[in-house]
Amino acid sequence: MLSPWALPLQARIGGKTYDIHTDYREILDIFVCLQNEDMPEFLRWRIAMNLFYNGQIPDCDFCEAAEFFRKFVCCGQPEQKDPGPQLL
Repeated sequence: MLSPWALPLQARIGGKTYDIHTDYREILDIFVCLQNEDMPEFLRWRIAMNLFYNGQIPDCDFCEAAEFFRKFVCCGQPEQKDPGPQLL
């Protein structure tokens, strides 16, 4: 039986299954990448998705992959319209 505390190890994006990197240290690296304002936003997201997913996400599935990542880091909670001040 799978524990409700277990993290997913895979994501199904665009009909294909990808292994994902769920270790908190890897997620922190992704956050650092996404906050690097020295790079264009599209490039930050492309690098972040390459760090999170094992395998190249096709352009046509990129929004779905980014949304899965958002839900993962938000523990499945809906996006808040006014999230308040950034804590990190």
